[in-house]
Amino acid sequence: NTPEVCIGVVKALPVHSKSPAQHAADFAMLMKKEEFNSVFYSPSGQAKSIVCARVDGATDEGPAHEEVQFFWTLDHIQNERVATLVTARSSV
Repeated sequence: NTPEVCIGVVKALPVHSKSPAQHAADFAMLMKKEEFNSVFYSPSGQAKSIVCARVDGATDEGPAHEEVQFFWTLDHIQNERVATLVTARSSV
């Protein structure tokens, strides 16, 4: 069991634009950080089989957008996950 964890990456927008590809790269970078091992990996060192992510729903990370779906699917396949759940808050 993993407790709820909030992790953010802060960057200067003129230097690093927000895009699905950049968010995917940030997620991969966070997975490599030793201080987050308990969040992303089981005690045996395997990537956790279930990922639940909450996003704001904008075009750069909203789960309804095809490019975003591609990057989450890529993570799902590469890490042999059983389930990937991405939810977005209402942006109405």
